[in-house]
Amino acid sequence: MSSIRRYTLACSLFVAASCLATGDTPRLVELFRGNPKFGLITGIHAVADRLFFFDSPPPAGSDGGDVYQFDIESGTAKRVFQVQEQGASVLRSFGGRLYIPGADAMEGWELGNFYVSDDKGETFKKVRTIPVGVHIWDITEWRGKLYVSTGSVRDGQGYGAVCESSDGGQTWTESLIAYPPDKGVKGQFGRCYALIPTADGLYASFMARDAQKIIPTPERDFYRYDGNTWSPATLLPERVATPIFGLRHREIGDAAFVLGRPNSYVRQGKHIQKLLGLESRSTFMVAPLGTDDLFAVCSAFDGKSSTLMKASLKGVLTGSSGFTKVLEMPAVEEAVTVESYRNRLFVGTKSDGGGRFYEVLVK
Repeated sequence: MSSIRRYTLACSLFVAASCLATGDTPRLVELFRGNPKFGLITGIHAVADRLFFFDSPPPAGSDGGDVYQFDIESGTAKRVFQVQEQGASVLRSFGGRLYIPGADAMEGWELGNFYVSDDKGETFKKVRTIPVGVHIWDITEWRGKLYVSTGSVRDGQGYGAVCESSDGGQTWTESLIAYPPDKGVKGQFGRCYALIPTADGLYASFMARDAQKIIPTPERDFYRYDGNTWSPATLLPERVATPIFGLRHREIGDAAFVLGRPNSYVRQGKHIQKLLGLESRSTFMVAPLGTDDLFAVCSAFDGKSSTLMKASLKGVLTGSSGFTKVLEMPAVEEAVTVESYRNRLFVGTKSDGGGRFYEVLVK
């Protein structure tokens, strides 16, 4: 970071903190501006007591994707890795390791990638072992095994699958083929996106396009795995359309938040609650802050505005209250990710000239 950028950041933080102290509305403080060729901060992740973000093109969009670690004490970002993919947005942590699923390998389609770090994100290594996994959308650990969701291609036909590994990702088997490839079907297309671990099973979201076959009905665009068998399942009371990065989700305690459009939901046990106030063209992510604040970023139905929303976590889980708008993003930007870290709130945007990584000064 240049001395000019450090000086500007310091001044911005002082002004924003002063406004916060006097009770003004939340303010954005720009901490990083990304590669203009990418145009997105696709994900912000607080894992392993560190804060990471992706400066990346849309997953499966174009080549590239940089992983940064942000030091909140110095206000500087350090690039720690470049994925060999067309974009990246997901970072998971299981068993002391960090994982990045490979959204679209820049190599051949015979294998898909994931990336792993054993040193809390200081370094990553590529693991290229997932058969015909053109797109690896999500990765999770469930009951001692690794699972990835894919958009796979076999014999020229696209289909969605979930692959399972019992040896840390060295070998994989297709545990679920959500939409079997069929040479007789023209333009077959299918993907499994989100992998959502719950107390009653592992859920996989599924999407397909094909005029010649019946695909899952609106109430059946998930599959549930009980450890032995995958079955079509109802996770939500309606179809939730997939935003540009695939269906987004986040687990907070025993609650699974499933985010999409036009509505988003939270599931605790078998109780499903609509997230009031988040009706939108796309809701991208939620983040808890402090003991009861819950923030979300979403876009208006007309696509002309993007907002930061706030709710009581307890109120959301009980259905007694919903989200309200606390900040409208700049007109030329769309907020696509939000995260909290050390009781501070951060937002990433899509913007011409490079995605922005902001801190949000909130009460």
